[in-house]
Amino acid sequence: MPKNQPELKLISLEDVAVEPVRWLWYPYIPLGKLSILHGDPGEGKTTLALWIAAACSRGLALPGGETGEPLTVLYQTAEDDLGDTIKPRLLESKADLHHIYTIDETDFPLSMLDERIGEAIEKTHAQLMILDPMQAYLGEKVDMNRLCYRPGGALEQIPKRQQCPARPGLHGFSSSGSERSAGGPGQK
Repeated sequence: MPKNQPELKLISLEDVAVEPVRWLWYPYIPLGKLSILHGDPGEGKTTLALWIAAACSRGLALPGGETGEPLTVLYQTAEDDLGDTIKPRLLESKADLHHIYTIDETDFPLSMLDERIGEAIEKTHAQLMILDPMQAYLGEKVDMNRLCYRPGGALEQIPKRQQCPARPGLHGFSSSGSERSAGGPGQK
């Protein structure tokens, strides 16, 4: 076996304990899991993400759900200005802004594996994190398929540690100079 090759370890599913899934919004957003909102440009992904953030900040029921305690939300945007777009939309949705935070990226840009995310979740007790768009927070030389879709991958560990549903907003990919949906991240 080559030196850098990991040792094979098998897990029998007979030995895996069944765990119930906890939901922020059944059956769309599970707690402690990665959820992706994907669509073409202009379809309202940011509007939907902000509406969810506003409802959660006030403890309002999402469609088909029940009211609860207000949740703390971390909202990161790489496309829209906080003062002229994000805050006005949250106010229009009647968000409780005391429960919505953003990590200041003025001095250093944020990436998904940045320790500040874990620190912010701990400090604010955030239960929902929105990255809009998710691609902007990948960081340099990150393979999106390995980061997001591998069970147990690094990104999956962020929401699991805090029971925080990471709610990235995905925007369409560029292809030949025109933006279109490409079927999802990493797909052509």
